[in-house]
Amino acid sequence: MKLFSRKDMLSSERAKPQWFQDEYRHFHDTVTDPQFPCYLGTQAEKNGEVYYTYVEEDWSDLPRTIEAYMKVDRQSRGAPLTLAAFFKPEPSARSLNEYKNRFWEVLRFLHKQDPKPWPEDKPIDPDEYLWLFCFNGESFVVFANTPLYEKRKSRNLGNSLVIVFQPLALFAAFMPGKSAGVKARRNIRAKIDAYDEIPIHPALGDEQGSIQHPWQHFFLPDDNEPVQGKCPFQPHRQKKLHRR
Repeated sequence: MKLFSRKDMLSSERAKPQWFQDEYRHFHDTVTDPQFPCYLGTQAEKNGEVYYTYVEEDWSDLPRTIEAYMKVDRQSRGAPLTLAAFFKPEPSARSLNEYKNRFWEVLRFLHKQDPKPWPEDKPIDPDEYLWLFCFNGESFVVFANTPLYEKRKSRNLGNSLVIVFQPLALFAAFMPGKSAGVKARRNIRAKIDAYDEIPIHPALGDEQGSIQHPWQHFFLPDDNEPVQGKCPFQPHRQKKLHRR
């Protein structure tokens, strides 16, 4: 199973591709920089609350790896755990649009391989206010980071496409209407303004936590033009298991 803790990443006991080790170091140095906007991510990385996996040409291990990570998350006694999936860097630069297509292709793939149907109590329409990506019966905030973000530096974590999965439980204290959430978002947004070379994208909503179309902030453009069209990912409730 290609699931690694921070201890695993710092140890030579488990074999890992060199590119994965290099990209992890870049990731670690970036998110632990005092200027990095998401101090919650910084804290999680320092505390060993992030797990990691890598993906090369074959994606077939990814669904089972996420299931294994979810099992570890449920068994953890501390804060909910984050998963960072590193995709092998492209031999030559791709366009941001190609990375966007790859990101949504990954979510469609995971949905097709999902061992459980979409939960009946979770919104299925990506334009609904409380919609999130679901896998194995649980909800996740999922977002993409790519090497081709130039202005939106907070979403550039190295030479790799990095897809971050964060369980909904991670945000329990920061839901709309909670004062801790308003304070945290206000602080993070102020740091994003200082860190990025572009204002916060409207898809991220406001400091109150109001987001009109949740899927739009999963993969942001490198400008502040509105995200157009329908969500590229349209889930279904019926269980259609196509495990490879």
